[in-house]
Amino acid sequence: EPKEQFKLGLVISAGMDKTIQCHEIMEQDPKFVLIGHENNVCCLDVSSKDLTIVSGSWDNSVIVWKCWEKFAHLKGHSGPVWAVCIFESQDSSEEMMIISASADKTIKIWKGNQCIQTIQAHDDCVRGISKIDDSRFVSCSNDSSCKIWNFQSGTVLMKLSGEHSSF
Repeated sequence: EPKEQFKLGLVISAGMDKTIQCHEIMEQDPKFVLIGHENNVCCLDVSSKDLTIVSGSWDNSVIVWKCWEKFAHLKGHSGPVWAVCIFESQDSSEEMMIISASADKTIKIWKGNQCIQTIQAHDDCVRGISKIDDSRFVSCSNDSSCKIWNFQSGTVLMKLSGEHSSF
């Protein structure tokens, strides 16, 4: 999304080279290259408020990037982090919260540098998470299920299951 600083917007990408590249639209060379992960970077989310970037990697960690610098390195998963999602409060005085999902079958909820909740979420790798609204998110897994969660309590509101894994 275009911001005053980047009139045409940015494209933020990551991959097997362990970096995150931030390109201005229509520019060949990256404006910023973020270095900090020790393995493939496989997921990103970006704050719409302040361009905070959150990345997850095969190195089992999540990194929070602010002002194009490493701000926090969140460790605690025992498998690759396949998905990250930023939850921002409407109240600007509250810290953003981050949800991470991993091959270790868990979902972690982070506030600041601290994991405040670990959810034993699925019977197989958790592949994706997406915010529904300020109180709910959905996860999907190799166990062929999707679950809708209450963000505050970490409880399942609904489970949708397939007959077999389509992974």
